Amino acid sequence: MSIAPFPVRLPNALPDDALLEHVDWIDSPTEDRHGFSIDIRYRLADGGSVHIFETNALPGDMGETDPVTLSGGTIVEVAGETWTAIVLPNGDGTWNTQLARRIGEVTITIDGPDADLVREVAAQLQPAAPDTQ
Repeated sequence: MSIAPFPVRLPNALPDDALLEHVDWIDSPTEDRHGFSIDIRYRLADGGSVHIFETNALPGDMGETDPVTLSGGTIVEVAGETWTAIVLPNGDGTWNTQLARRIGEVTITIDGPDADLVREVAAQLQPAAPDTQ
């Protein structure tokens, strides 16, 4: 059984040397079970990372930080699906590519320093099997 009130989507397109580094969740549900977020980070052997964030917070609750409607984002297509892409500074002179989209009531973002890998993960993101949630 999952603690998430929605199917958590996990990548099936990561380098073989990727290690799960971090999983955290916030559950501050409203009466209609909105407000759950899960944060997943994979560390790559080259020092890079892939970060996946999923939430069922309502778009109106995200306000100006809604990644799907973020100012400056561009619409891109990945594996036939529409994503909002933006480049984010890391604060250390490097940059991450972030892709964001909604699947039903769930907002998903994927980011990392390797834009091609971020797109590959987005193209292969699938709901986890029920016994792994």
